[in-house]
Order: sequence, then C-alpha cells, then structure tokens
Amino acid sequence: MRCRHLESEDQAASATTTSDLFGMDASPLASANTPFDESPNVAAIKRPVGRPAVNWSTRDKSSQERDLFELSLEIEQRNAQEAGNKGFIATAMIYASLPHSAIEGAFFKRKSNTHTLTILNDPDIGLPYGKLPRVMTAFLCTEAKLRGERKIFLGRSQAEFANKLGLSRGGGQRGDITRLKDQCKRLFTSHINLVGLPNDAFHWRNVNISDKGMLLWNPHDPHDPSPWESWLDLSEPFFNECIDHAVPIEMDIIHQLRSPLAIDIYIWLTYRYNSISRPTPVTWKQLKWQFGANYADTEAGLSAFTYNFKKQLRVVAAAYPAAKFMIDPTRFTLLPSKTHVAPS
Repeated sequence: MRCRHLESEDQAASATTTSDLFGMDASPLASANTPFDESPNVAAIKRPVGRPAVNWSTRDKSSQERDLFELSLEIEQRNAQEAGNKGFIATAMIYASLPHSAIEGAFFKRKSNTHTLTILNDPDIGLPYGKLPRVMTAFLCTEAKLRGERKIFLGRSQAEFANKLGLSRGGGQRGDITRLKDQCKRLFTSHINLVGLPNDAFHWRNVNISDKGMLLWNPHDPHDPSPWESWLDLSEPFFNECIDHAVPIEMDIIHQLRSPLAIDIYIWLTYRYNSISRPTPVTWKQLKWQFGANYADTEAGLSAFTYNFKKQLRVVAAAYPAAKFMIDPTRFTLLPSKTHVAPS
C-alpha cells in the first residue's frame, strides 16, 4: 500500500446533505445515494505499520509537475477570490464526466451496478470531449454563480471567448481557438441522462446545459468581431445547480492541467475533501465508472485506467500538495485533507 501522507486518526463523520441535480447527496461522503455505493468497509482499512509517507520532494518530477507545484505555492500566498482566480463547478458535472477523447457517433454510455450515465447529441454535431468542454463548463458555472443570471455572453468573436476562458488564441489544427467553436456546439447541444436503480426503485434525471443560444462568430476569421455578441441561456435546472450546488475550484490549476482526466481528478478531490472526516475508500472499479470514459469494460480496460489514473494523480498532487490519500491494488483511499479552495 502506498500512502500519500500518514493517515490521521479517524473522526466521526457528520455532514448536512442536500440533493443535487442528479438526486445525489451533495455531501462528498459516499452513501447509498451516490454511484459509490459499493465502498468497502472503512473499519477494514489498516494503518500502514512502519511505512513512512511517500516523499514527493525526492521523486523525479516532470516540468509540468514542477510548474504546478510552483503555482500551488503562489496560490497559497494570495487570496484567490480577490485575485479573480476562483471558479466554480456544478456537482452534477463532477458525476457526469465527459469523454476524454473523440467518440465515434453521438451516443456515449457508462454503467455501474446501480447507475447509468448517457450523453446524447445530433450525429451531425457529435459529443463534447477533451479539455475545452471542461474549461467551458467551469466558465459557465462561475458566471452563473457570480452574476446570478442565466444569460451568459460569450464575446463578439472566437478569440474574445477564448480570452474569457483563459485559453490560447493560437490557430492551427490543434490550436485552442480552432477547436473552440466545434466543442461549443457539441457541449451546448448535448443531453445528459442519469438513471439510478437503488433499492429496486427507478430514478432518472435529464440535463440540458443550455435551452437556447446563438454563436455569431465569423467561420473564416476567429478574430473578426461580430456586430453582436454571441450568447446562451442556461437551462433553469442547470442554472439552479450552479447556484445551489457549486464547488469552488482554482481556475489557474484548470488552465495548467493538460489532461482532461487530470482536470476531473482535481475537481473531484477538491469536492470530496470538503467534508471527509475519516478514511474513505473507493475501489478502482468505482473510479473507472466515473472517470474511465474511453476504457473498455474488461480487466485490461480496468488495468489501463488504473495505470493512467495514477499517472495523472501524480500531476494533480503537484498542484494540490495538501491532498492525502493511500493507494493499494484494489482501491484508492481518501484521507481527511484541507480542501484546495475553501468555500466562501
């Protein structure tokens, strides 16, 4: 068993829970109402005897890890809210994680023993995937939370919207600005459905991020300003989710993380550490259900997911040094830790 930090003494867990858009407890602690309803018995976890915490400072770090660690130090020295770097993400989008890479067709589905997540769209448009939709979702949630309005303005050009998102405005086949409009269309028109079967009951939630909107950007020149500003209206349920069940995050970290899986892990850790007061184990199978968007439902798929999760977890840990956890062959255990961005 590998330990991120030595485990603290167990504390009695107590948290007031409210229901989010998917009908799940807003408390990060696992319960029968969340997809993590197969958690092993916490009492069965043993403290590692005679094994020190992993010393991350002595391990070889990539340039991205070094940059993220330096950024984490900067964040500790400033008030993120005053500096304008504090963002928000709706808890519904933490469970409804999008595909990491392109999906053929316009139908995406993930199943566990009790929950099924489906994302649908017009085949001519396709499904959102990768880093950009995650950054856009955080932007929409932050705008809704801070401004308290359903109508979100996106700028008079793609370049202006890219600037709002804190993205590169470079072109080229792989440039942010080149892919931005395509991912906007994919995200804003997708339909998300979550079906649950706890205790033989049948529960479902249908989610649209936006009810309507217009993208008026010049298709030939992303820098050419339109006479009018592009906009969208958030759906009322999604807007209420942003207002009532938003998790504070550090936007600088979101921008610096390159992998969509790393972004998902960072947001999930920030969310879960808000109220964890005892070791909370989650099996690799459970994590794959939530995060393993493009991995096969086989033992080989689970092995590949576990390997990549650990790889991206190391990157996230460089940006979030306070995160404490343990890893063993069957599960990932969260230990009580300071959340990365304290709620207002």
